[in-house]
Formats: sequence, C-alpha cells, structure tokens
Amino acid sequence: MSKQLPREIHPEVLYRSSELTRFGLSHVTRWRLKRDHGISLKGIRSGGSVFYEGSEIIRVLKERAALTAGAQS
Repeated sequence: MSKQLPREIHPEVLYRSSELTRFGLSHVTRWRLKRDHGISLKGIRSGGSVFYEGSEIIRVLKERAALTAGAQS
C-alpha cells in the first residue's frame, strides 16, 4: 500500500517553513534528506521568513517516498 500525500498540499500555494512539520518535513528531516541523499527543498526568502511552494513540497515528498520504497524492496 503506497503512502498518500496529505490532501491539504496545493501546488500553487506558498507555505511557511514552520508549516512543513505537518507534512513530515521537520528541519532535521530536511537536513538528513539533503545530507544523505542530496534532496533539498528550494525555498523563497522574504522578509526574514522562508516560504516553499506546494509543488516543491510534493516533489520532495515523492522523492522521499521513492527512497523508502526502494529501501523496502
């Protein structure tokens, strides 16, 4: 059974970095994905905050799911 993406991610919406934990992308998780697999989330810095496009979040979640699926086979 494949893991489904959370329904509340909309590709055209910008999300604050603090909202990423509800998608399972905490700061530590993002750091490990970048360090171990070269998968990074590209953000937009504005006024001291960092925002991420929903499409970028979806891309990273799909890449992480592919890694998980590959490790289980």
